[in-house]
Amino acid sequence: MGDVGDTFRAARDQKVGESKRRRRRYREHAPKVLEAAGLAFASKNGGAHLIVKKAGRVAKPDCETWVDFWPGTGLWIVRLRGDIKSKQSRGRGIFNLLQFLELDAGDLLKEKIQF
Repeated sequence: MGDVGDTFRAARDQKVGESKRRRRRYREHAPKVLEAAGLAFASKNGGAHLIVKKAGRVAKPDCETWVDFWPGTGLWIVRLRGDIKSKQSRGRGIFNLLQFLELDAGDLLKEKIQF
């Protein structure tokens, strides 16, 4: 094909490579952030899916909060159980997750954990 097609394919391949490296870096660092915040979690699928547990459910302290978290994309979804629909049940970003779980991420931000 022509020079324009070759240039486009090279740029696309570079963008895809950067995206894969970024997701891999997020998967490596997210467990460290969760451990530093004192959260218990189970790692599934080689670290691509983390199940985060917090004692004392948000807005209901006598229960537990369970959150499915995919660190590569930053997506997190709260496992709904009855009356928890009163709060946001999904979002993106590990620090937004910590904020949802009512944890102070200020100390973690001060340490400047680099992704």
